[in-house]
Amino acid sequence: LIPPMTRWGIYLLILVFFYYGFYVKVANAYAFTNDRVLVHKGWLSTKLISTEYQKITDVTVDEPFVSRIITKSGSITVNTAGTGTSEIVLKNVQNPYEIKKKLDELRMNR
Repeated sequence: LIPPMTRWGIYLLILVFFYYGFYVKVANAYAFTNDRVLVHKGWLSTKLISTEYQKITDVTVDEPFVSRIITKSGSITVNTAGTGTSEIVLKNVQNPYEIKKKLDELRMNR
């Protein structure tokens, strides 16, 4: 028999592995095409965001200490003209500075 506290610890561990091992990868997908950024969010219900490179005003990288050390990831925020809020946030991105560099290259070549 497993004590109740240990059982809750096992449930929590399974939930964490599911979240980082499956959900984060499936629920947050992005692609850079020749002229736009595509972001697919969600798993059961989904949302697709598409923004042309020429409408991007600035790109910001956020790499919190804990995320950088544990998951070696960060977030990239893309702001566009005409809105006061961040329209696109790429979460849990591996090597976010390299991805930002690629996005900047694609934007400059347009």
